[in-house]
Amino acid sequence: MARASKLIAFLPAFLWLSGLPACGNHDHISGDAENEDIISELEGDTILDILYIENDEAFPHCDTAEDCDDLDPCTADSCDMDTGLCSNSLVDVDGDGHPASSVDGVDCPGDDCDDLDPLTYPGADEICNDNKDEDCDNVIDGPVFLIDPVVVASTVAEHEHPIAYIDMCWSGSDFGLTWHWDYSPTWGISSDTYFLRFTEIGAKRGEAITITSGGWPKIVWADGNYFISSTHSTGESIYSTVVDPFGSMVIDVQSVVNAGYSDIVWDGSHIAVSYTDFDDDPASINFIRLDTAGIPIESGIQIYQPDSLDYTLSSVAFNGYDYLISMPGIDFVIVNAYGISTFGPVRVSSTFQYEPSSVVWSGDNYIISWPDFSSIPTRTLYRYANADGSTSPEMSFGPGDSAASILFAGTIMLSSWYYGDGTMSIVSQFDEVPLNSIQLTHASSYIYPPAVAWSGNVLAISWLDYTNIPEYRILFTILSFCN
Repeated sequence: MARASKLIAFLPAFLWLSGLPACGNHDHISGDAENEDIISELEGDTILDILYIENDEAFPHCDTAEDCDDLDPCTADSCDMDTGLCSNSLVDVDGDGHPASSVDGVDCPGDDCDDLDPLTYPGADEICNDNKDEDCDNVIDGPVFLIDPVVVASTVAEHEHPIAYIDMCWSGSDFGLTWHWDYSPTWGISSDTYFLRFTEIGAKRGEAITITSGGWPKIVWADGNYFISSTHSTGESIYSTVVDPFGSMVIDVQSVVNAGYSDIVWDGSHIAVSYTDFDDDPASINFIRLDTAGIPIESGIQIYQPDSLDYTLSSVAFNGYDYLISMPGIDFVIVNAYGISTFGPVRVSSTFQYEPSSVVWSGDNYIISWPDFSSIPTRTLYRYANADGSTSPEMSFGPGDSAASILFAGTIMLSSWYYGDGTMSIVSQFDEVPLNSIQLTHASSYIYPPAVAWSGNVLAISWLDYTNIPEYRILFTILSFCN
C-alpha cells in the first residue's frame, strides 16, 4: 500500500476542492493517476496535518505529537502511534471531564473556570468559606437566603424609633435567641427579656419563654447551657439566667448590684463580664468573672472611668489568654484573667463616640467596630488590634449608623450593620477584599448592631423590621455562604 505524505491547512476544504470523497470503499491502491496528480500539485505547500491518500480517501498521519500541532492553545495535541492518527481534544488538565474555559488568557469553548482543580467545574459542590467558586457560577461562597424571614416577636410601638436589643449564639445543635423591647418615648417602659431556640434549618423549637424582667440581654453557650446576662429593670442590677439545651430556665440570680449594660464572653472556664458600675461617679467600666451558675469568682475591678458620662457601654472578647474590653471613646484596654490591665487605655478613634462598639477575636487579632457620626454620610468603621495593643489603620465597612456584628466562618469575615436609610448590610470579605454582599430594607435597631451567629454551615441573623408600621417585628432568617 503506497502512501503520499503532505501538509494541508484545511482538510475539509482540500477534500472538496480535490474532488476526493470523504468516505468510501478502499478498492484502489496508490498508482491512481488522478491521486498522483493531486499529490504532485501539493508539493511545497505549507500545511498543518500530514495527509495520505488511500483509495480516493484522505487521512491525517503523524509520527510525533509535534506533527499534530494545530496552533490552537485550547486543544491538547497528541499522536496515536498505533494508528498514526492525530487527536486535537479540548484541554482538560485536571481530568474532571470539563475542558478549560480559558488557556493562557485565550477564551476557549470549555466550561471549567479552574482547570487546575478537579473539584471545580459547573455543578460541583460548593465548599464553604474557602474563598473559591467551585461550581463556576461567578459567586464565591454565597450569600443566599435559605428561608423566608420568620417572625420572632412583634409589638406596636409608641414612637417611631423603637429599640430591640437582640443577641444570639450557636449551641452546637440550635441557635439560641434572646431579646428585649424598649418602646417608650422616655425609654422608661421596657419589656421583659425573652428566649427562643431555632434549628439550623430555621425552624422554631417550642415557644418563646420569659426569662427575666430586664433588658440589654447578652447570650453565650457555656458548659452545655445557654448563659444570658441582662440588666434588671428594677434596682439596676446584672442578672444571670441559665437555660438548658431544651429551652427550660434553670437559674436566674442576681450577680452584680448597682450595675448594668453588660457584655459577656465564655473563656472556657468562666463567664467574663464587662459592665457599667453605677456606684462610681461618673460611672465606670468594670470587669468580673462568674461561674456557670452566675456566682462571682472575685469582686469586680474597675478598668476604666471616663471623664463625664453618667453611664457607658462596653464590649469584651477573649483571645485564649487575655481580654480586650472596648468602650466609647473609642478606647480599649487589655486585661489579664485577674482583671489587671496589661495595656491601655488606647484611643482607636479620632472622634469621641458614645454609641456602643463591638469587638471580636479573629484567631490572629482583635477587630473593633464602631459607628462614626462625624462624617457625612455616617460610616461603620473597624480597626485591628493586636494582643500587644498595637493597631492597624482605621478602615470603613461603608455607610452605617451602628457598629458591625462580626464573626468568622473559616477564612471569611462576615459583617452586618445598619444604616439610617433603613437598610441592613451583610458583607463577606477575605483579607480586606469584599466578596459578596446583600442588603435588607426597612431594618433598624437604633445604634445596636443586628444579632448574628455561625453554625459552621449557615449564618443566622436577627433584626428589627419596620415594614408593617405601626407594628414592629423582630425577624430571623438563615443564609448560606455556599450557594
